[in-house]
Amino acid sequence: MKKAGQFYAIFILCILATSSLAQNKGDKPLIEPKASVAFKDTIIEFGVITQKDSLVQAVEFKNTGKVPFHFYDAVSECGCATIVVPKTDFKPGKKGTILIIFKSPYMGSIEKKITLVSNAGIHYLVYRAYVKE
Repeated sequence: MKKAGQFYAIFILCILATSSLAQNKGDKPLIEPKASVAFKDTIIEFGVITQKDSLVQAVEFKNTGKVPFHFYDAVSECGCATIVVPKTDFKPGKKGTILIIFKSPYMGSIEKKITLVSNAGIHYLVYRAYVKE
């Protein structure tokens, strides 16, 4: 029984040594680069508006990562905003624009969150307005 246990231990050590040598060769990165994005503004102020107003605000972003960046989805907390995200990939260093189209059926102060899902993770934007008659 001891010989089988020793053989197993030597076998595991050989596998570990071989895998660490392969990792150090530089054949393949251990961790692949992750997408990254930076937004020019994360808070969008629409100001004082009326219920009749329909406003469009552009939000710029830049791919700050080392791999192509793309959006999967964009959702607003409220049906009063439509979010338009590009359907294309953005190469590292390239810029793009998200459009927020806002029309509120509500009165008073509004502050809502937009959830953006991309290959860089989940990001949030906030939009604010005061809606008067």
